[in-house]
Amino acid sequence: MATNSEIWEEVVIPQVLDDYVKSEKDALPVQWCHSVVIGFDYYNYKKNIWIHSWGNILPVHLNTGGDYSYHNFNGGNWIDYSGGLIFGYKINKNLGIFVEGKYNKYWNRNWHDFKLGINYIIL
Repeated sequence: MATNSEIWEEVVIPQVLDDYVKSEKDALPVQWCHSVVIGFDYYNYKKNIWIHSWGNILPVHLNTGGDYSYHNFNGGNWIDYSGGLIFGYKINKNLGIFVEGKYNKYWNRNWHDFKLGINYIIL
């Protein structure tokens, strides 16, 4: 029970919406998507340097005929893909740096990220 409108709007309403969405999702039947995947994965590690890269392409998705199949919304087949690269350099026994980039395109939605960071090993 909310004691004022701020609590109602910030606590109660989001929880009610979350519960509703969860119950509606749980009511949907299980959806399957079978796809052909072609890809590569490369990893190389040396004493002070390492690299990991990968890429995938999904050129064919089988139409399972479900009511909510993506085939029903896009008029047929589509191509999905993703890829990434992580590069790290160990400066000394405890300290290292890395850079990472990823790109994804699935179901006609694109997203990517880029990270730059420091690794410190506590021994």
